[in-house]
Amino acid sequence: GNEFINQDINVDISAGNSVTVVINTIVPLSSNMGDSNTIIIRTTLQDSETLINGTKLIIEEFASLDIDSSGIIEVALGQSSISPIKLHNIGNVALDISLTMGSLPNDWSGGFLSGNSFEMDMNREAYISVGLDLPGALPVGELSQKLSIIIEFTTPGGEVSFQTVELTVEVIPSIWIVLDSDVLFIEEISSGQTAIFEVNVTNLGNMVADANVIISQLNDWNVVLNEPLLDDILPGESKVLEVSVKPKGSSDYGLSTIELSANATNFSPENIEITNATLKLQMSKERVTNSGGMSGLIESIGLPAWTLSLLFLVSLVGVSVLGIRMRNNSQKLMSPEEELIPKGSALLSGSSTERRNAALDTSLGSGDTMTGGVSEDEIQAALASSAPAKLIISPEGSAPLPLTGLPDGWTMEQWQSYGHLWWEQNQS
Repeated sequence: GNEFINQDINVDISAGNSVTVVINTIVPLSSNMGDSNTIIIRTTLQDSETLINGTKLIIEEFASLDIDSSGIIEVALGQSSISPIKLHNIGNVALDISLTMGSLPNDWSGGFLSGNSFEMDMNREAYISVGLDLPGALPVGELSQKLSIIIEFTTPGGEVSFQTVELTVEVIPSIWIVLDSDVLFIEEISSGQTAIFEVNVTNLGNMVADANVIISQLNDWNVVLNEPLLDDILPGESKVLEVSVKPKGSSDYGLSTIELSANATNFSPENIEITNATLKLQMSKERVTNSGGMSGLIESIGLPAWTLSLLFLVSLVGVSVLGIRMRNNSQKLMSPEEELIPKGSALLSGSSTERRNAALDTSLGSGDTMTGGVSEDEIQAALASSAPAKLIISPEGSAPLPLTGLPDGWTMEQWQSYGHLWWEQNQS
């Protein structure tokens, strides 16, 4: 009946009696597998010998999980429901946890939001979140199908253990509105014409409700709903809503989008879970053009008419730039003969034909005077200039020089290139 901590205990037992001793041991967290301790019991008969025996305590792997769960998961149709499960590692080794969900019906969807594998140290706690989605039109109440969670935990020594948690699935009152259409896009709607989208409004919940459909109106399109308020949609029932779209004269040719929003109304009880819906529809206006020629061709490929003006401006700029570059590079286009003419000479001005005529022109200057005869002094000067001592020989391969030598203003390099042209103009 007394408590002793870390002390020896002495007990006297008379003949025919018994004494119960309870020994509690706590393994320190710093201990390792294989560590041991021994409890020794010495028994001494009165006035006789002593007997000794003992019990050896050896630390070995002990894997154990304490699981705390509500045992139920409540599901609202159209929404993902979550149920938490608490795990506590009460063993003396770290555990590798692996989670697996049991088989589900084909139209059910489940998983673990917290991940399906992780590690837990000794005396640690962890919460796992189980998510479940159900199909529509299920009745309110508890379902016969259970949700099974298989928890596998492995010790460092490789020992594998399993524990299973079963959750009861309970469907709560809910409204789930869904919008869908077989046609989500209509293109090339003619101006003044009307196109119609047929939209299915379905209640996949388990409570009767009305649906109010709201549309995002476009300023450049006429959009009309034939029945924006749908009454008394039963669970699992669908009703058809017609959406008429008509382009205006100011409508753009690009793609336009409208969005439908369906909100549940007129339902009970008030605390019911509601899931509303949205749907996007797209349409485009027909491209019509009366332009012909290049303008019509540009509009036919989807470009605006002003693109033609832009192309003309780009072409004009390109021609101007090309002309400036050709003018700046004109010096590089001279023939080998023209390269002999000094840079800046009048022979380089004008076109190639004008430069050629200027080179061959040997007429008198404006200051000279033509006379009707030749004087004696002129004859003597001509004879003197033609004397052998003053004879200039033309280079090999060029035209022969006149008796008077090189013409005035000519150089030998020019005569070598253009001398034959001088003779063509002055043979007479």
